[in-house]
Amino acid sequence: MSEINGVIILNKPRGMTSFDCVFKVRKALGVKKAGHTGTLDPNATGVLPICLGKATKAVSMVQEGSKVYKAEMILGLETDTYDVTGEVLRDNREHINVMGDEPADADNSGQIIITKDVLRNAINDFVGEQDQMPPIYSAKKVNGKKLYEYAREGQDVEIRPTHINIEKIDLLSFDGKRAEICVFCSKGTYIRSLIHDIGKALGCGAVMGDLLRERTGHFSIEDAVTLDEINENIIEENGEKVFSDFLQKKIIPTSDIFSYSILHVTEEYEKNALNGMKLYAVDFEEGINEFTDEYYKIFLKNDFFVGIYERDGEFIRPFKMFLIDESDSQPLIA
Repeated sequence: MSEINGVIILNKPRGMTSFDCVFKVRKALGVKKAGHTGTLDPNATGVLPICLGKATKAVSMVQEGSKVYKAEMILGLETDTYDVTGEVLRDNREHINVMGDEPADADNSGQIIITKDVLRNAINDFVGEQDQMPPIYSAKKVNGKKLYEYAREGQDVEIRPTHINIEKIDLLSFDGKRAEICVFCSKGTYIRSLIHDIGKALGCGAVMGDLLRERTGHFSIEDAVTLDEINENIIEENGEKVFSDFLQKKIIPTSDIFSYSILHVTEEYEKNALNGMKLYAVDFEEGINEFTDEYYKIFLKNDFFVGIYERDGEFIRPFKMFLIDESDSQPLIA
């Protein structure tokens, strides 16, 4: 079987860590190297791109893409993890009044009055560039150690905010106690922290319930495959793993990860490209006069993907080399 290089978009199941998902995909597909492109909480579901083989070099680049999440927000609760799995620190659910039309504040009876407009205004206050504090129960590393490890050991640690950008938040539904929101945001955004901060602004607290990642970069939930679908579409023949046509189509070629313009090196300069040397406009079959883009996908003949080059004045130079013959980098097809 040929080496598998590319990306498979997993629809991550609830209750599994991202690391466990990578292990199961790697074992099922029979690949030596695999890595995910951005951790999802164990209780979260949705898009988890997993890079295979030489495509693991692209992990950091895929992580840079923007994200889209659909999240459940439960009003009136605060927990140590900022979601429903944590220890309850405060429960205000009996004190929320959703019938009023006043701002989110306590009335004379101690009720916290929240309307749909009040909630929408509070949500909109968190749109834009900002610094966000990650949850203490998260996989973010400080001094080489994950924050949740500090939390479990009862150790104090200095947590620094992360600069993020929330492009848009849509309020999809609100029944007085729960809301569903769709968040368009940058890499590094913690939806749990966002919901916690919105609840704090409302004065009643809020925690995250269900979380679905619908998109990361240009990979969407429509591209995703489940673990069951992966296993159901592999058979063993003479010691070889044979993939169905359905599964074969779910493995995205490494070059398709990127949406940059394509250039083909002329035969005369193929050796220069393979050796990672700088290339000029005249070195390409497209007959261009100058480089106008910041990045390019560079190919030889017969779908041999050299890598990503970046512009540097009058020439381009290697940014990330892959050196993959994509015509011979996929598994056998049943």
